[in-house]
Amino acid sequence: MRRVITLTAMLAASPAWALTATELDVWIKSMPTVQVWLDQHEDAMPQGNAAMTDGMAAMFQEGINSLKTSGLYGEFSQQLSAVGFDSVEQWTRITTEISLGMLAVDMNEQGGSRAQVQQQLAQVQQMRSSGNMPAEQLNAMESMLRGTLTMIDEMESVDAADKALVRDRMTELQELIQ
Repeated sequence: MRRVITLTAMLAASPAWALTATELDVWIKSMPTVQVWLDQHEDAMPQGNAAMTDGMAAMFQEGINSLKTSGLYGEFSQQLSAVGFDSVEQWTRITTEISLGMLAVDMNEQGGSRAQVQQQLAQVQQMRSSGNMPAEQLNAMESMLRGTLTMIDEMESVDAADKALVRDRMTELQELIQ
């Protein structure tokens, strides 16, 4: 799942729209072929600088820009067209909705909460004032927790219908992205 989430973070650029069952079916059917192409071109993609705290939209836009910068946008667009997508942006939107839907379903099932993350963030602030831990380590922990809060915001905004579609196909989706 981390691979698809990272990929989604690299490629998506549009806000969430309602996911349809047809889009989900096409995505599931095409993902093995798309994943082969992505694996073959992984080294050609420049690494991005966007952080989780910038929000997924910033990371997603950076991914599309990386495709263009590396000269792979057109080739990827052709690959996606061959498996049933209209554009890189359409595939990215669908991938984003599926990924966020999966994360939202997981969050609901695992009982993760904003309050827990905020409590951990407060603990990091207390540790900062005690001076017992290196600032670099505290900064990394704080950045991760703030990024988690941003992700929670995005997961909380996932449409209930999207979550239901994803939940119904969760086992199949998890097998695809492992």
